[in-house]
Amino acid sequence: MIFCLQAIQDHVFESRKLVPYLEQQLKTGDTLEGQYQEGLERQALADGVALQLLQDLSETAVTVPM
Repeated sequence: MIFCLQAIQDHVFESRKLVPYLEQQLKTGDTLEGQYQEGLERQALADGVALQLLQDLSETAVTVPM
């Protein structure tokens, strides 16, 4: 019984050492997710601008006789 308790205590002690590492991994993941979301938003904005330019171009285009 004492051996089991010691093994549990050792496991808990070792697990606590991982907490700072896991917290850093979560922060890194959140940062990457935020950057990915910003990239998606920028791409959507660029797509919207490109679409608007194409629409404007078709409205202002004129036929040039050859």
